[in-house]
Amino acid sequence: MLNQSMKIAWEKAYRDSINALGVPATVMPKHGDPVECTVGFKTSTDVDIINAWGVGSKIITIQVADVPDLEKLDRVMIENERYTIEQVSPIHLNEILIAWRGVVRGQ
Repeated sequence: MLNQSMKIAWEKAYRDSINALGVPATVMPKHGDPVECTVGFKTSTDVDIINAWGVGSKIITIQVADVPDLEKLDRVMIENERYTIEQVSPIHLNEILIAWRGVVRGQ
């Protein structure tokens, strides 16, 4: 387990990496107002993603600080494309929920 100062440092490093390497998006929860944020966006050129989800699948990583509750069928707009979340998995740093990983397939 990480001590508290290490948890804070790792959580900040995770947020900073998404903010630096991510893409602007609008998350549209089924219940609630749209949220403008930066998300991680990985396409299916990764063999692991293709094997798990099929060709055309994408992984969208959304920070809990931006969207506290992400659910299946929530939508994400990236540039001019709208994606519907098909599966949501939590991302934890020890016991702290820091992000959501959403799987989408095409637009």
